[in-house]
Amino acid sequence: WAYNFYYAGGHIITLTAAGAGDASAVCVERPPVVEGQEYLALRYLGPPTTGSSVWVELRFYDATDTQV
Repeated sequence: WAYNFYYAGGHIITLTAAGAGDASAVCVERPPVVEGQEYLALRYLGPPTTGSSVWVELRFYDATDTQV
């Protein structure tokens, strides 16, 4: 599948590693979460080899920019 095969929600980030070694990407937008609202995070990974690994971290913040 292409990196842009599936679009959902309002935020998409793509990272392409240009060579061997570690690569990272960070999105610093913080739309506030609302108590009782359901949020979904979808990800598609296309590793170059079967030995690849990934770490995806989601952090949620309220309207006062406090991590919850």
